[in-house]
Amino acid sequence: REVARYGMGARIRSVTEGPDGALWVLEDERNNSTGRLLKLTPKR
Repeated sequence: REVARYGMGARIRSVTEGPDGALWVLEDERNNSTGRLLKLTPKR
């Protein structure tokens, strides 16, 4: 079931949940730049 969809502006390669509950997102390379590793945490 899809709950929400957010435009990230890049292709997502992998999503993993860390032990602290944060989401780690690996983006593809784009426009001759390297990909990014993002740590997403809930707003407090």
